[in-house]
Amino acid sequence: MATPHDYFSNDSLRKGLKKKTVRGGAFVAVSQALSAVISLVALSILSRLLESADFGVILKAAVFTGFAAMFVDAGMSMATVQREEINRRQVSNLFWFSTAMGLAIALLVSLLSPLVSLFYQDPRLTPVVVILSCAYLFSGMTSQHQAMMKRAMQYDRLTMTAVVSLIIGQGVGVAMAWWLHESEHGYWALAAIPVATAAAKMALSWLVCPWRPDAPKRGVGTREMIVFGADLTGFSTVNYLSRNLDNMLIGWWWGDAALGFYGQAYKLFALPMRLINAPVANVMVPALSRLTSDPQRYRTAYLKVTGATTLLIIPAAAYGLVAAPWLIPAALGPGWEPAVPIFRALLLMGMLQPVANSTGWLFVSQGRSREQLQWGLVGSSLCLLSFLVGLPWGAVGVALAYSLGGLLVRTPLLFWWVGRRGPVSARDLIGTLLRAAPHAAVVALANLPLLMWLDEETAPLVGVAATLGVTAVAYAASLAAIPSSRRLVLELKRVGGELRGGGVAQAAGGGDTGQPDPGPAPLKPQETT
Repeated sequence: MATPHDYFSNDSLRKGLKKKTVRGGAFVAVSQALSAVISLVALSILSRLLESADFGVILKAAVFTGFAAMFVDAGMSMATVQREEINRRQVSNLFWFSTAMGLAIALLVSLLSPLVSLFYQDPRLTPVVVILSCAYLFSGMTSQHQAMMKRAMQYDRLTMTAVVSLIIGQGVGVAMAWWLHESEHGYWALAAIPVATAAAKMALSWLVCPWRPDAPKRGVGTREMIVFGADLTGFSTVNYLSRNLDNMLIGWWWGDAALGFYGQAYKLFALPMRLINAPVANVMVPALSRLTSDPQRYRTAYLKVTGATTLLIIPAAAYGLVAAPWLIPAALGPGWEPAVPIFRALLLMGMLQPVANSTGWLFVSQGRSREQLQWGLVGSSLCLLSFLVGLPWGAVGVALAYSLGGLLVRTPLLFWWVGRRGPVSARDLIGTLLRAAPHAAVVALANLPLLMWLDEETAPLVGVAATLGVTAVAYAASLAAIPSSRRLVLELKRVGGELRGGGVAQAAGGGDTGQPDPGPAPLKPQETT
């Protein structure tokens, strides 16, 4: 059982915020590294045991089940994290609200599951949707415990729950895939993964978080938090539709196999964002929320962290572009070569994702949920338009239209939208991308001679190793040659040394005053564009 913690004392939450932020970043980095390894191993095994059509079946169902899942939490967990002052009764009310929503939505989705089968003309989807909906109740009973630990920046406990629940979920999926791989029902192994993961995460969250909900009460100030959450849910709804209508359209028009190739390419495309940018959001939203009264420190903290993430993700996207012919078969196995052009087309947008996604931190931490909802309506409409334009050319056409629309229209408009208010301007966002662009160019150019020598008949592991070696040398040289990047690397190294030596407080130039002072922190929860 976890030790007691005062989750409702503002002084306790603010004390040592810099140290909590840096330590949180370290735990998040460890969590994501472990999660990436576990996910890649499971992905590689599952892709070899199952057919692309099995993945297509689950992706078709997930378009609908994932949409319903957003209404379980309804933004309540983020309302708990972002709010400056909160009390026990308010959080208890939010817990019962999320639990009731989880149960109600599970029942509703189960009743509507025949309509999903009717839409796709696929009777297998009715029982699949029913099973997937079981995860809603587990999620509803988990969200406030996770939110309380995020608010208190207890990332050691969050790391444990995330990693162990992932191991349990993926382990169940791999075991079932091994059992079913010679049958025509292999998709059930994929359906089991989210349910097992959600159940394990609920049990572990209750184990490590000592907070327990009280009975619900009226008149305790929950209404304002529900309104905040409703705005976030509204944004998440339109954003989710724009993120998943591609799956729905490809599955409906081109079938299970094409959707399976697209879905696996998208998973690999999103991996750097999941590994780096998404977890950083878990640290940065609560940290930035405590800094809104100090615009200069807010801007500095945001730009330092996004500078670090772009320095890692954009060159990684450039590497993926050149190494895709060997990276895809190495990760997924033989027979997945049609995913290569899809993967490359998506990576064109991957160059912008680390900064574009981080704009969500700005909206939420500044309490601009209504503006985020307004942007969601605009950005999602543009995203849907790009899917429709590319659909006649198959999954590759959808991916290419999505990326080009993001490069030319959606992302520039987003930067202007979020930069109209607050300490971080559109110029700051563009500057962050431009500072990382030379490193991506160096990586791509350094690999050109190698690409002329290798061909698609080269063994996948040989191709990956060769391109990765050239990339590592070229990237290190570019970091050493550009002063601003060199300074950022040295700063990150300094913070890492302070973390290992326990000297985070002294790095601020004195003792820990208890005031917010976040240092650099090292993350597809929600995408913003």
